[in-house]
Amino acid sequence: MPAGDITLYAKWTANSYTITFDSNGGSVVTAITQPFGSAVSAPIAPTKTGYTFGGWYSDAGLNTAYTFTTMPAADITLYAKWTANSYTITFDSNGGSVVTAITQDFDTAVTAPTAPTKTGNTFGGWYSDAGLNTAYTFTTMPAANITLYAKWTANSYTITFDSNGGSVVTAITQDFDTAVTARSPDQGWLHLRRLVQRRGSQHGLPATPSRTPPMARARTIYSSQQTSRCMPSGRPTATPSRSTAMAARR
Repeated sequence: MPAGDITLYAKWTANSYTITFDSNGGSVVTAITQPFGSAVSAPIAPTKTGYTFGGWYSDAGLNTAYTFTTMPAADITLYAKWTANSYTITFDSNGGSVVTAITQDFDTAVTAPTAPTKTGNTFGGWYSDAGLNTAYTFTTMPAANITLYAKWTANSYTITFDSNGGSVVTAITQDFDTAVTARSPDQGWLHLRRLVQRRGSQHGLPATPSRTPPMARARTIYSSQQTSRCMPSGRPTATPSRSTAMAARR
């Protein structure tokens, strides 16, 4: 014991503690280890596809936001909060009916819209590229705004001919909106000419028949009723008018 009163002073060494970061699916954040009571700064915010970072929380339930000040006297874990971004799928119907865009949060389930319609065509699905090479499958909202493109397949239709007692005219079946060519006005005449050339001697007919035999005239008049146009989107029957038929019989 010294020969007088004295005071002794304690020396302390601050313990080091660690803050660990649970990014809840985001990018990795390095833990911070510092002495107790030293100033602590928030780390660079993590990133996560389709989400916006909403800060660090001291509980896994994300109820209590954490404020960075100094190192606490214990190891702790902080949890990242995320808010899903909204994105939009826009539809280019390539000439079909209008389809309303879909706007939803990232990764939420997306259902395909009602198929558009287009006269004379059958809808062939949605594609992710304007060249219609990659078919799109609806699952969940992607992490970007996108445009989808409609694919169409032209329907086939048939023009049937009612010759009203005349020779048979073959029906025409083609895709919608493709060019349709009228029958040649001399088709009947050429048919008759070939027939006479083959069988003329048997029937006592001249080698070259008259240019205007009755049937050839009728066929020419009927065929003149047809004009070159595009294939319609229904199944019309080409029928000569009464006045045309009467003219043919004359």
